[in-house]
Amino acid sequence: MLYQPLSYYGINPCLGAPTPTQALSPPSNQFRGLVGFGRADKRGWNAAFLGVYDYRVGLLDYGNVQVTYNAGCCAFNVQFRRWNFGTRDEKEYKFSFVIANIGSVGSLRRQDRLF
Repeated sequence: MLYQPLSYYGINPCLGAPTPTQALSPPSNQFRGLVGFGRADKRGWNAAFLGVYDYRVGLLDYGNVQVTYNAGCCAFNVQFRRWNFGTRDEKEYKFSFVIANIGSVGSLRRQDRLF
């Protein structure tokens, strides 16, 4: 199964005077996309990529790649993340090994996974 949602975040400066919330957050002009292959509840390989691209600055602000192999009784997840917001440029690698109905070991928490 292939999935690919895409969204755009931006403020149109031609709409007149900015509202108070627009004055606090400048125009971002960002594209956010998620492309993935597979299903987390089926056996086999799954992969996904999430990216936030700011075309005004011409920079990939956030990138997240996750690859999973699900064997039915256990699964192995590997994830790479990268932030690049001005002075903050960080990279992070996470992994986990999951055994069904028992638990998981590793640095990749359930709430941090893409699927």
